[in-house]
Amino acid sequence: MSMQDFNVIFVIWRECIEALLVIGILNAWLGQRPAAQRRAGRVWLWSGVGIGLTGAVALAALLLTVGDALSDDAQEYFQTVIVLLAAALIVQMVFWMRRRGRTLKSDLHASLSEVADQSN
Repeated sequence: MSMQDFNVIFVIWRECIEALLVIGILNAWLGQRPAAQRRAGRVWLWSGVGIGLTGAVALAALLLTVGDALSDDAQEYFQTVIVLLAAALIVQMVFWMRRRGRTLKSDLHASLSEVADQSN
C-alpha cells in the first residue's frame, strides 16, 4: 500500500466517523420520541443515509470514469483540481467542526424537537 492509498483511506475513514457521529446523535434523539415519530423519523434518517451512500458511489464512479478517459496531461490537471477541491472541503469541515462541534448534539436536538413539535 502506497502512502497515497493510505492518505485516501484515512480521509475516507475520518469522514465516515464524522457521518456516523451525526447519524448516531439523530438516531438516539429519535429513540426518545413517541413511537409514531420514531418510526417516521427513522425512515427519513435511513433513507437519507442510503441516498447519501448511493450519491457517493455514483460520484466516485463518475470521477474514476472521467479520470480514465482523459489523456495523461489532462489527467494530471484533473487530479490536481480534485485534490485541491477535496482539501478545501476538508479545511471547511475542520473550521465548521471547530466552531460547531461542541454544541452539535444540543443544536441537533433543539432543531429536531422544534420541527417535531410543529408537525403535531
